[in-house]
Amino acid sequence: MALGIHSAGYCGAARRLYGSSKTRWRIVAAATPDGATEAEIRVCVNRTCGRQGSREILAVFSSICPPGVSVISCGCLGRCGGGPNLAVLPAGALIGHCGTAAKAAQILAEICGPGFDPRRNLEALALSKEAEAALEKGNAAEAESLLSQAIDLQPSGGVHLIYKSRSSVRLTMGDKIGALEDAKRASLLAPNFAQIKSLTASSWNSILRRHSRLAGHCTAFAQFKLMLREGVVPDKHTFPLLLKIVSGHGGIGLDQIHAQIWKFGYTTDSFVRNSLVSAYAKRGRLPIARNLFDEMPTRDPVPWTALMRGCIQESRPSDALELFHEMRCLGVEIDEVVIVSVLKCCGLLGDVWLGMCVHGFYIACGRVKWDLFIGSALVDMYSTCGRCDDARRLFDEMPHRNVVTWSTMVAGYVQCNRPADALCLFRNMLVEGETPNEVTIVSALTSCARTGALVQGRWIHGCLNRSKLETNSFVGTALIDMYSKCGCIDEAVAVFNRLPHKDVYPWTALINGLAIHGCAAECLDLFSRMIKSGVQPNEVTFIGVLSACSHRGLVDQGTYHFDSMLTDYGVEPRMEHYGCMVDLFGRAGLFEEALNLIRRMPLEPSAGVWGALLNACIIHRNYKLGERVGQHLVKLEPDHSGRYALLANLYSLAKKPGSDADLRKAMKGRRLEKMRGSSWIEVDSALREFVATDVTHPESKEIYRTLDEISTVMKLES
Repeated sequence: MALGIHSAGYCGAARRLYGSSKTRWRIVAAATPDGATEAEIRVCVNRTCGRQGSREILAVFSSICPPGVSVISCGCLGRCGGGPNLAVLPAGALIGHCGTAAKAAQILAEICGPGFDPRRNLEALALSKEAEAALEKGNAAEAESLLSQAIDLQPSGGVHLIYKSRSSVRLTMGDKIGALEDAKRASLLAPNFAQIKSLTASSWNSILRRHSRLAGHCTAFAQFKLMLREGVVPDKHTFPLLLKIVSGHGGIGLDQIHAQIWKFGYTTDSFVRNSLVSAYAKRGRLPIARNLFDEMPTRDPVPWTALMRGCIQESRPSDALELFHEMRCLGVEIDEVVIVSVLKCCGLLGDVWLGMCVHGFYIACGRVKWDLFIGSALVDMYSTCGRCDDARRLFDEMPHRNVVTWSTMVAGYVQCNRPADALCLFRNMLVEGETPNEVTIVSALTSCARTGALVQGRWIHGCLNRSKLETNSFVGTALIDMYSKCGCIDEAVAVFNRLPHKDVYPWTALINGLAIHGCAAECLDLFSRMIKSGVQPNEVTFIGVLSACSHRGLVDQGTYHFDSMLTDYGVEPRMEHYGCMVDLFGRAGLFEEALNLIRRMPLEPSAGVWGALLNACIIHRNYKLGERVGQHLVKLEPDHSGRYALLANLYSLAKKPGSDADLRKAMKGRRLEKMRGSSWIEVDSALREFVATDVTHPESKEIYRTLDEISTVMKLES
């Protein structure tokens, strides 16, 4: 922007302002009728010349300027290919090279009024330049301070641009709220911006993108409506942008956008069609996505991949594999994204042999170089299929690894119930200098929770205190779960209270933690606070609530919360909830109510439900019902040794040695062995696993002697 003023005395400041930048500038002094000197400064920045100044802008502003203000075309930058530049001359003060229509609108709105001080304008612009230089050096805090000083000067022209600059700086610093506020102020200070007819669809696309990033999809939608009211016709890039926005926010408005695509005739554009298929597939509306897909005359890999991902998201991996087979039959190019989707399907199906075939297919296609994207997907597939050793071998063979690869392997160990290996790999990751992300942290904390490794869990928490991850809801939930399962419920509550934003997951984690610790009153009170705060509970939340009622024998409250699940919160009771209710009635000795609930279940009762009833029969010594339930349980899961052990325990208490012997004979006939118990103990920040009857440990004799001593002391104390 070039600024012209009455007094040539400000030319030195102008030289300081522009002299160090890579621009072409000139100063022309001309005598005015009253003897004053008018100074004109014009600055050329090649990057912007191509889109600044046009005859259309000139025509628009000529028609809206107030009396005494003239608008002329100054061709000082014609040699750069930028065409004529806009100049606004209110009462003899010349503003040359205003550039965009928004800048000129700001000048018309503010400079034409009283209080125009050219010195203040120059000082504000100089501060803006200093802020720009500070930001380039990485000093965002200094840049924000300089821009704030420029705003305090209240320059007559361009103050909205300074607000816009500070908004960008604040966004860089992570101050989203401050950035959004500055963006709103900048918009208010340029009220004529939306009235400029020279704005193109490309300009509006930038506005939509910015609003969706800063203010959310609703504001972006409002801007799109404003764009249509202004008579601007969307281009082929507008609709993919809008589809991406709505598909990421619950799909609200997706049908309306589809209707606008029909209205403006973009249904045949491949780019728009691909985006439509992706949007519908992402929102789980697969029939519509498939219809759009089938109507496409030509298909590149993008819509195929979008449909496959939609099937995977909706837990339909077999359908995704059928699409892959169809792709191969039609000769469609198979890229890395497709391979990753297919490997995900193999993992969901637990089909390791198919996964190995896809692995071989990838190599057979000539792609022998390791791709981090494919490598992580292969590690995930083998881990999900229970082949953790194969996954680790693949991981070790990779020449390069990133945080995603490390996180996938750590999560794989957790999934394969090998928490000690997960924590060991996590430590190796830190030793190699790789910074963990939230997925890695959550996997490591989950391992600590499963093994009771409190010392290591606290160490990980200490590392988080030096980053912003502690306030992340995802990580905060894992911390609450870890402390709860390690017996430190007070620390779990402290983590919960420090979270700035609480969605359903931290609430649920603490509710379940309190239930585990038998704190029924605190658990139900927390659930009440959750509802009052406007957070909608999910299925897991009610498992914690019902478990708390079961452990404390709160039959009436448990029944009330179970009945309210569907009626008040729209949560369909699942097998786990029925299991909790059967356990609640059984612990209270209400066997008739428990049986009636099982009979009324819309689902076929699982072994877990019958197991809860059998446990209650053992507690209350209801051997007659317990025997019937136990025999049914054995028929339901004839290869589960734990069911035989539970029924044998009942026979032992009922003093039925013959039945107990028959049961053990049946187990022997099926070649079933009782599952050996195991436990983890943390010693000197290292995990040790102990398995019942195991003698492989070098100090096993000493261990068993100590256990016998402890057992003797416990019997004497009791």
